[in-house]
Amino acid sequence: METIADRKARLWKAAGDAIEQAIVKGGNPTELMMAATGEGNTICALYVPQHPLYWEKRRLFRTREAREREERRVAKKRRVVTSVNTSIATLRKAASEEAARLVRLAAEPLTTRDTVNRCIQQAATRLGWSYTRVEDVWRKEARRIESWEMDQLRALPQQRRAGVAVGALDAMRR
Repeated sequence: METIADRKARLWKAAGDAIEQAIVKGGNPTELMMAATGEGNTICALYVPQHPLYWEKRRLFRTREAREREERRVAKKRRVVTSVNTSIATLRKAASEEAARLVRLAAEPLTTRDTVNRCIQQAATRLGWSYTRVEDVWRKEARRIESWEMDQLRALPQQRRAGVAVGALDAMRR
């Protein structure tokens, strides 16, 4: 037979355990204590709020609604981060593809006997870049493409058109 003192000690300990579980797992500490001890709401509702941990840790309790709200917020944040990362990756890929196309344009005019290495060397000479940098851009392996590099590459078609126009004028004068 359990004495009154033993019962109070057991319920007091169960209230502390229920409060700790409510912090870790979430939920209502009174309901957790009821499930653990088999006691009714009347007893558990008295022991839980009187426990020293209850008032000390009360702000850490989260209701089911608060947990669900937090989970929705985190999931929404993950979706936003994922979509932003996807957008950034898409932009980087598009920039890499555009740069590769423009580097190939810098290597022109090509002959049928030109190897890829010769084309890369020719583009590197025309751009004034190192061979390895041009190779990385050519093969779409560049980790990043600087804005000045893209500006230089985007100016190539305009320079080429201007060169063709000057060449055509020279040919007409002869």
